[in-house]
Amino acid sequence: METICGALSDVGYEPRTEGRAEIRLGNCPFRSVADLAPDLVCGINREFIDGLVDGANARPAEVALEPQEAPNCCVTVRLTAKR
Repeated sequence: METICGALSDVGYEPRTEGRAEIRLGNCPFRSVADLAPDLVCGINREFIDGLVDGANARPAEVALEPQEAPNCCVTVRLTAKR
């Protein structure tokens, strides 16, 4: 979680941990564009953060789109139980 939060902060997100297994983002660095093309920007955000989680070797984790009110980002990261 710490590695993921640090990497997200480094690229302009404001990660907030919810408990020990969830990260929500307090902002969207691309808000002005997201307001014009939310499906595109939110999808790109989700894929970017999914790749970041892979790169941090932080699996198993679920990266999901969960609509939030502005200025929050709609991407949520949840650590999941190992299978």
